[in-house]
Amino acid sequence: MAFITARDRAVSYLLSLADPADAARAEERIRVAPAGSGDLGHEAETVRRAWSTTRRLPVSVLHWVMQQDDPELNVLVCHHPSADDAIRRQILRGVPCAPGTTRSVLRVSPRLSRTAEEPPLPKHFHALGLIGTLREAHTMAAGRSAAAMVLDRHDWAAVARADTERALPGYTRWALAVRHDCPPELRRQFGTHPKFHNRVRAAGAFDSPEQFALEHAPAVDVLGVLFLGRRLFPQRLTDASDALRPLVREYLGGSTEAWAVLAQLVDDFQGSTEELVITAGAVA
Repeated sequence: MAFITARDRAVSYLLSLADPADAARAEERIRVAPAGSGDLGHEAETVRRAWSTTRRLPVSVLHWVMQQDDPELNVLVCHHPSADDAIRRQILRGVPCAPGTTRSVLRVSPRLSRTAEEPPLPKHFHALGLIGTLREAHTMAAGRSAAAMVLDRHDWAAVARADTERALPGYTRWALAVRHDCPPELRRQFGTHPKFHNRVRAAGAFDSPEQFALEHAPAVDVLGVLFLGRRLFPQRLTDASDALRPLVREYLGGSTEAWAVLAQLVDDFQGSTEELVITAGAVA
């Protein structure tokens, strides 16, 4: 079975957002089928292989997969090189991540419980507790280690209260801000300066799938991730697709020439998906 390229994954996902008649004409021109149009078994294998060969993923993407609360998907997340201590700890402790869930614990796949180990606890954690440990972090390494102990929405609420009462150390705030599950309102509490915003995004932490779809770059990486979404994070993919669909239909639409230009540009284009789509339409 041929491995689908990054270029084909990107174009395939965008074709899935076009009007079906327009997508059919573009497919005939550029020989790339829309995502989800093939055999389900073949698609599942394509997604699995694409996931395993994508070496760097934004932590927010891992979080969207975790929000499925699927123990077997969590195996993929836990084993991915981009998973940090916070992600591994949550998965191994069975912390549910789905928005609004009432479950207190999630089943952990035997494939993980037999082979994976939880990251070590920060020094003096038992003596100082969560907030005390966060306040004692005076290096980036200590900040990351302390931030990895925040497990669920109750911990995040305690962190927000503590920071409001007395600002947490800078290293701690930064380590918390780039957590996969940091609440957006708390990120804004930690910092609103454009440089802070850009550093958070560069670290792979996004407030929403729409933000990731429209702002992150390069486009080929973003679209490659969204191609996986139908299988791995369908609920959050809807938000990203809804943000991109109007752009695709306005600037690419039924123009087979625009689709051909996009297919030529996407591999080396360094801008965002929004910039890519607008550029392809303008060139055509």
